[in-house]
Amino acid sequence: MFRLKNRNFKLFIFNNFFILTFTLIACTFPNNDQGNNLVIYSGRSESIVDEIIKDFTEETGIQVDVRYANSTELANTIILEGNNSPADLFFSQDPINLEKVAEQNLFTQLPNEIMQRSLNSNYQFNNYWIPTSIRVRTLGYNSTSTQQEELPIDLYELINPKYKNKIGLAPTNSSFITMVSCMIYFDGEEKTNTWLKNIHDQGYIEYPNNSTQINAIDNDEIKFGLVNHYYTLRYKSENQTSNVKNYYFKSGCGSLVMPSGIGVLKTSKNQENATIFIEFLLNSNTQELITNNLFEFPVIDIVNQNNQLPEINSFLNLEPNQWLELSKLQTKAVELISKAGY
Repeated sequence: MFRLKNRNFKLFIFNNFFILTFTLIACTFPNNDQGNNLVIYSGRSESIVDEIIKDFTEETGIQVDVRYANSTELANTIILEGNNSPADLFFSQDPINLEKVAEQNLFTQLPNEIMQRSLNSNYQFNNYWIPTSIRVRTLGYNSTSTQQEELPIDLYELINPKYKNKIGLAPTNSSFITMVSCMIYFDGEEKTNTWLKNIHDQGYIEYPNNSTQINAIDNDEIKFGLVNHYYTLRYKSENQTSNVKNYYFKSGCGSLVMPSGIGVLKTSKNQENATIFIEFLLNSNTQELITNNLFEFPVIDIVNQNNQLPEINSFLNLEPNQWLELSKLQTKAVELISKAGY
């Protein structure tokens, strides 16, 4: 099992070596000289996007060059590249990084006919980017080795000494950073900072992403992992005998609803095909694949969500203006995570 224990250099890509890191990333992306082909910067992982990309190319004949990286890295790369970015589309894991790019005026406005499609009204943001699916933060656990009375009430109960050496985290993951930004917004910097330090001192075990946490829970290496809900459900669909489950907090940022989304860059030389790709993401067939195969919440009303998914309105749903505020807190979130020793 690949895992990372407590080390103090994990967030260097966001902190002291910020410019160097993103310059190197930018240099590895070729210029978009591929005719009508699309270049997508994707903060969504290849295991999630690859099947959709292949279906799109098969249906439209449009070839796609995807550059996968952390959403935060990609957002900062786009900002660094500015008018020289070769990307046509930015496909982000979370709204914070989309809002960062939008605030720099780097997205072009999407056509009204796309924005006015049968999107759930809770997730209409602005004309610069559009949600493509919905995820929820949750606590993964093993129902065989963990009793119901052992489950915490909320995020803050995880600092109880009884959870020492039992918790897994992926602190460089964009979703974790988004969750911490949410905590700062609702609970304040001091309380969030105390939580981060206490969790660190709990002897947490660090993992590179959500899926490795779920695997570790199933192998009983850890008792709990802070993840996005769909990783657990996908793992269970592939491992029928697994006892890994999601525990949904009833309140707070541990139950944060997070849309993923996409926007077209102003510098795109293929805006027509970029728009076609967004339309493809929002059609009923793709949305059914997203909810039935990937276990995420669909964003169009005509598609019924997977019956294994909970009622989304029972979790923390933010307004568009709140996501904008969270985008302004991302740098502070990264700073607090780093200072806490992650």
